[in-house]
Amino acid sequence: MQFIGWITAQKQKLIDAIAVATGTPANDADKLVATHPSTGKISSTLLDTSTAAGGVVVRGSDGKIADEAMPATVTFDVNPAIASEALAPGDAVEWWSDAGVAKVRLANATAGTERTAEGYVREAYAVGAPVKVYADGTNTNASGLTPGLPVYLSTTGGKATTTPPAAPHMLQWIGRAISATSYDYQIHVALVRSP
Repeated sequence: MQFIGWITAQKQKLIDAIAVATGTPANDADKLVATHPSTGKISSTLLDTSTAAGGVVVRGSDGKIADEAMPATVTFDVNPAIASEALAPGDAVEWWSDAGVAKVRLANATAGTERTAEGYVREAYAVGAPVKVYADGTNTNASGLTPGLPVYLSTTGGKATTTPPAAPHMLQWIGRAISATSYDYQIHVALVRSP
């Protein structure tokens, strides 16, 4: 029995000698990474999460991998612009030219001030900030949708609804609801109606 106890102790010493304990690269070079004893996960403090080649890809707080971390063969229909007004995550936007500068503003179905939805944003942006505009994909920042129904541009700037705006407001179908908070975004021609 003493021999088994001695083997167990030696095994633990060996594991301790080769496992990362401090997270300090100088001390931990060429060692195996130890996992957390209760979760079994590797501590993110031990990983190189820089954007440099060879870094580890880590998901954001939303559970998704940033577009920038994807390989060049994975493409998104994303276009850069400048925000001409404050934008919230999920807002539908319209492109416009401000003295030759591509800008975006909130899309809106309100009669007389119609602005067609030509994309959406996934993050909040302040006025004048560079913006990433998505022309397709799943918009996961909506609210109040009925799953399975068509989604329309709302008369509330930048928002989506499963209730079509009544005439004389513009009618623009922008996708189909997947859940109460997300929809498959698709650009469609807007119908401007007379009163």
